[in-house]
Amino acid sequence: MENAPEHNETLYEGAIEGIPIPKITWEAPRLVENELGEITRAAQHFANGPQEQADIALRIYDALSQGNLEDLQDDIWEHLENTDSYDIVPGDFAKVREMCLQNNRNFDVHVKRLVSGQPIPSPTIAVYNNVPHKVGGNTRLMFARALGIRPKVIVARIEKRETPTELQDISMESLENVIEFFSYAQSSYPNRESFEKMVTELPPEYRMERRALAIKLAEVYYELEKSPTLEEFVKKVHKLGVI
Repeated sequence: MENAPEHNETLYEGAIEGIPIPKITWEAPRLVENELGEITRAAQHFANGPQEQADIALRIYDALSQGNLEDLQDDIWEHLENTDSYDIVPGDFAKVREMCLQNNRNFDVHVKRLVSGQPIPSPTIAVYNNVPHKVGGNTRLMFARALGIRPKVIVARIEKRETPTELQDISMESLENVIEFFSYAQSSYPNRESFEKMVTELPPEYRMERRALAIKLAEVYYELEKSPTLEEFVKKVHKLGVI
């Protein structure tokens, strides 16, 4: 995007199909609730076989969770492998509407969110060995392009490991369960008792094997002397045979 206006400067005519749009405020997305499936798919795209997928997914999640909002630069946006958003001409909301329909996304719901002035979750990107790949937020990228603005994004920059790690044999389902536990434990449950109380109050349809795994993860997590990083915790529970 040549001469793109800086973040939160004047929008393209300030409107979408005649509907006024206030200045956009971006926020970090909720990774566990909204991006975990996309992280899994991005890892699968980069992995050279299933053995690498969990390791790459873990590092993408870690990098995104610790990353900061930054302007999406053209050298990344132009080369994103899995989005056509860069090709949208500013003001071409008919194209955005068409692509929303193709991708089973609701154009009008996104417009209402923009009109409301609520903070917009930023798109997420993984750059693996200098190859940029959109993780989540394709529709938000399309709207940003049509509005003529440079969106804020969070970028995970990781490199291919030269040697295998002990995480190579972890399944993606196990990793996703650990990430979910870790996120909730860090954000909402300061001690083991509060977490186990939450687990006992889960609805009956919550799978028993996941309930049992959560209890085992809690036994390890709340016995640690200091709060671990996600990668440290995954390695710990893997070494102990929990996953």
